[in-house]
Amino acid sequence: MMEAQTASITGTLTDAIGAVVQAAKVTARNTQTNTSRSTQTGDTGVYRVTNLLPGVYEVLFEKQSFQTLRFSNVNVRRVNRIRIEVSYEHGRSNQL
Repeated sequence: MMEAQTASITGTLTDAIGAVVQAAKVTARNTQTNTSRSTQTGDTGVYRVTNLLPGVYEVLFEKQSFQTLRFSNVNVRRVNRIRIEVSYEHGRSNQL
């Protein structure tokens, strides 16, 4: 039996003026199985959600005093790394 191959979603989270956003929660939820994996952005705003099985995901970015950002229909395939560079913009809904 072959071991399942997984993928990851990675990127950098910044605010409207380009400053990094630290300690934001990043959640990738498989919309077909409703399973999710979460992580936080680090000191440099970089995040990486790993060990994702192939499927279609919704990716949420959450931080107190920022609006929640939602990216829908993120297609994850085996052994790939998807980059989502995210910037918070005041008063705008960032949805993909």
